[in-house]
Amino acid sequence: MPEGFVANDAWFAELGKSPGVVSLCKTAADATASRARGRAPVLTGEYRDKIHVERHDTQYRCVFRVVAGAAHSLGVESKTGNLARSLGGGGARA
Repeated sequence: MPEGFVANDAWFAELGKSPGVVSLCKTAADATASRARGRAPVLTGEYRDKIHVERHDTQYRCVFRVVAGAAHSLGVESKTGNLARSLGGGGARA
């Protein structure tokens, strides 16, 4: 950062929770979850059906997480990396 630069923490906190930024992040998380469900290996369908988006608010921003909620999700992820592979497929970007 340039010498003498002073970040406006309040402005960044407001920006991180603004409706536009929250909407952009939610759209990207929904697109990632949709790709993950579309690429999910299916034996019973439980893993695929329990992929969802969770919202978490922190002090400075809103965070969305794509979660695989099936009890055996860790095993599926360790073999396929489905959620990680679903991140780079496009979606909402600024």
